[in-house]
Amino acid sequence: MDLTNALAFSDFNFSQHTLSEFVNKSSYHFYQLFAQYGFAGQGSSDDLALSWSDHFVRGRCHTITPLVQSNVFSRRGGYFFHYKQDKKPKLVDDYGVSKAGFDIYLHNPNEILTYDEDQTDSFMEHIYLEAAEDMRITLDVQEYRRVPTADIKCDPTPGYSKSKCQETCIHQQVAKEMNCVVPWLFLPQNHSYPECGNYKKVELIIRKVTYFRDKYIQNCNCLIACDFTIYKPSVISRKAVVDKITYPDSLITIYYSKNLVTVISEVAGYDWYQLFSDVCALLGFLLGLSVMSLVSVLEEILRIILKREASKRMATAAQETQINCGGTNTGENKNLENEFFDCANMGDYYRFYEKRSRNCVSNHNKY
Repeated sequence: MDLTNALAFSDFNFSQHTLSEFVNKSSYHFYQLFAQYGFAGQGSSDDLALSWSDHFVRGRCHTITPLVQSNVFSRRGGYFFHYKQDKKPKLVDDYGVSKAGFDIYLHNPNEILTYDEDQTDSFMEHIYLEAAEDMRITLDVQEYRRVPTADIKCDPTPGYSKSKCQETCIHQQVAKEMNCVVPWLFLPQNHSYPECGNYKKVELIIRKVTYFRDKYIQNCNCLIACDFTIYKPSVISRKAVVDKITYPDSLITIYYSKNLVTVISEVAGYDWYQLFSDVCALLGFLLGLSVMSLVSVLEEILRIILKREASKRMATAAQETQINCGGTNTGENKNLENEFFDCANMGDYYRFYEKRSRNCVSNHNKY
């Protein structure tokens, strides 16, 4: 039954049963679905964590997550699942694929199953295992680490999942509008909404979640994850199950064939450290120019001051020299006028006066 059909619950007796009871009774539980399972050579291993979730389109999905790491890169170190099948594989589609089968999704443990149009950023790999089919698959692992930028924004929080963020955001908006929930909504376990108890509300919730997702997504700020892992399956072999004991059950083995993991990391070409160093270098250059200019200006000012002081000193010295030379000559002349000269002393007088005149002229030229 397609639960997204508007009339899916038109005849449901809400007075006697709840939707939770309906889902639990109409879905396969884990041990009803798996006859055998194992990991790393251990059957029904306790090293696997088992969980489940209900979806409008896919129904109940069981998630199997390893709790330990396997160091064996062969069939003995991987997963083995034996699916029970209660339908005959004779009914096929136009491509000859059996309509009785199992949808298997390989994904990061942080991701959850959502609608096909929203699966692009979850990087889920889909495998369809037909009834009465035995399949072997090897896995290659690729890890991507992106750097959040202004153009391409992503969330670097460890364990972040866009699919979980988006589904929770959409379903919380719908639950708040309708003030009730259905078992297929992905909500926190501690929510306080009651379960819807009439067909009209259930129909509205189904329509809102299925056909008006884009409207609610606009109110969500769910970025893609910066770090994510892609598991790429390669089908090694697939054959029909002919064993009468196993038929029409399905078998699948999933394992790593090599211990090589491809890691692709983005590195910022220009980060904050380089910006800081460039700014410091530019400031240092500008400050260097400023200091040099300041020193040059101070030198020029000091040169002008010293030049003026030197000019003043030279002018003062010249005046003092003139005064001294003029005063000496006048005093000497006065003294000479009062002296009594004779012919014997005249030669000495001229020699003395000539020598004194040369000294005054020499001192004056020096300044």
